[in-house]
Amino acid sequence: MTLLLWVLGSLISFCGLAVYLPLKLTLDGQDLGTAMPRSGGERVYLERIFNKPYMLATCMFMAYIVLLGFSTPNAIVLGEHALYALGIEENRWNVRAIAVAMVSSICYLHSKRPKLGLQLINILGVVKMLILVTVILSGVAGGLMGVGSDRQALRARRPDPSFPALLKVIYCFRGYSTANQVLSDVKNPVRTLKIAAPVALSLISVAYLTVNVAFFLVVEKDEFKSAGVVVAAVFFRNVFGPDIGAHVLPFFVIISAASNIAATSFAQARVNEELARDGLLPCGYCFKPSSIPSRGLLLHWLISVLAIVLPPPGRIYIFLINIGGYPVSVISVALSVEQILEERTG
Repeated sequence: MTLLLWVLGSLISFCGLAVYLPLKLTLDGQDLGTAMPRSGGERVYLERIFNKPYMLATCMFMAYIVLLGFSTPNAIVLGEHALYALGIEENRWNVRAIAVAMVSSICYLHSKRPKLGLQLINILGVVKMLILVTVILSGVAGGLMGVGSDRQALRARRPDPSFPALLKVIYCFRGYSTANQVLSDVKNPVRTLKIAAPVALSLISVAYLTVNVAFFLVVEKDEFKSAGVVVAAVFFRNVFGPDIGAHVLPFFVIISAASNIAATSFAQARVNEELARDGLLPCGYCFKPSSIPSRGLLLHWLISVLAIVLPPPGRIYIFLINIGGYPVSVISVALSVEQILEERTG
């Protein structure tokens, strides 16, 4: 059942990608992503499709992207794995302090050294894929050697059957639309998007499925229940032992989370810049053209830090995924439904 959720999440993501590219669907005979290669993401398409009432779609999108387009969930994951690797018991503030420090460092890098920031995104992306391959091969080897998992527990494991479980799976695929937010910065955006996006989503879909299989092979059901977001650290501990597995290899997860923070900060800041250029953000005088890149990152940094610091004590990762996941799902569905209606009415 768990693997079926990941398959379903992959299929839904490919349907979304078909709209964002798109592969077949058109609007007035034109493609969305490839006919309007502008930065700004869904805002560009919503303004084109839902132009009445005037600016309603734009303002709704702006509220979502500014208030909920944060890098917080992955920053929390990074903080929890860092403490796990160091053997330090987590509390409300030490996890959040690490999360704030990481978001602040990456935003500062993008602001002061933008080319270096892009190189960091590319390097971390390649490293992340290598890490996934390592996890898959380790899980297969551990399963063949009978490491960790109780086979009865494996058969007994069941996922949460509710819609939020699927929403959390889809959250892991959300990056398929990120390129549409920065198309103005992409060389030959039409050709690049049509080739790179399907290839990337195919690779990550296979990787997610095989990583889950690897986890199931060596992590027991009770460990799944108690591990929370540090389940990858438990996986490494079971395969490589308590020393290397629990205190060294969790840094793989830290690298993966840092990669996502770097990419999200870059993309969301570009969307903020587009909103600022068009005078749509409050306090527009703060966003003078010459300072837009730094100000766009400053706004993203501020919202991300507030989302890290303000929630009450307890696990906030799932909460942050939920409040960020629902709006983007509504936007994607709105684009998809309108595309289907356009196709049927010609």
